[in-house]
Amino acid sequence: MMIEEEKRLFRKSALKRRAKITNRQEKSAQIAKNLFDIKAYKNASMIFAYMSYRSEADTMPVIEHALAEQKCVAVPRVVLLDGEQGEVCYSDICEKGKSREEGKPFALPEKNTEMRRAFTYLTTTRGISRTVLAEFIKRRMIYEDRKYHNAVFVGYDKSGVARHAHKHGTFTGGKAFKGNEESSDPKYSFHWTGKSGRLYVFEAPIDLLSFLTLYQKEWEQHSYVALCGLSEQGLFQMLEDVPYIRQVALCLDRDRAGLQAEERIQKNLEGRGYREVFPLFPSGKDWNEDLQELMAQGRRENLQMQ
Repeated sequence: MMIEEEKRLFRKSALKRRAKITNRQEKSAQIAKNLFDIKAYKNASMIFAYMSYRSEADTMPVIEHALAEQKCVAVPRVVLLDGEQGEVCYSDICEKGKSREEGKPFALPEKNTEMRRAFTYLTTTRGISRTVLAEFIKRRMIYEDRKYHNAVFVGYDKSGVARHAHKHGTFTGGKAFKGNEESSDPKYSFHWTGKSGRLYVFEAPIDLLSFLTLYQKEWEQHSYVALCGLSEQGLFQMLEDVPYIRQVALCLDRDRAGLQAEERIQKNLEGRGYREVFPLFPSGKDWNEDLQELMAQGRRENLQMQ
């Protein structure tokens, strides 16, 4: 009983000290950053974590990063069934990982006979340039799927074989669906290869297309990759396939996850010998938000002129 009482008092004291910590998010981010550099984490295919509560260190940066790295994530879940019972809740990516391990081949979603809905969504709702979009459509890199009318962004390997598909819903009545097709290889996410030595890195295909719409002058000369998340695999595959790239612009979202990823990726690239690595953040949260703001400003100016 004495040991149990000592444990209880120690826990009470520790919780009291932890509750006084004011810079919780900053310290949580540092913990996550330290973890990402550990070899055991880098080599792990499955991560067991806890869901943070109250003053505990925030585990969401770790969970989000692990999922972006295509790792399985499992967290404890309490189910109240005739008393408290604990069980483990696995991320969907665990089942997807099983599909790849079991050899389920990657296949593109069935193509629709036209892409009117996807084209209208990307140009009218998202503001993507028709000229920019047409280049990707011509190269079979963007199309509309038949079943759900999603916009599908295709990633090819060096041989021209489709290896990755990112799907984005075209429904405008709420939050749009987005996700990668089952068995997609993250090394070959949506990308464009140019002839210059500069590579621009984005989180999502729509961010990439928004940036090209904002900065259209000779855009075809450079290379671009959308990570379709925050996993670096697509970036490193591009650097391997395009050895003349010397400059890397990290155009990630201006949010906590994007800022942390930018710092992590820059450190990783510098460790690989790349010296011209620099952040290029949007003014808003992401590049489409910047494009939307520019469109809104144009509409306001038109109204003032009437």
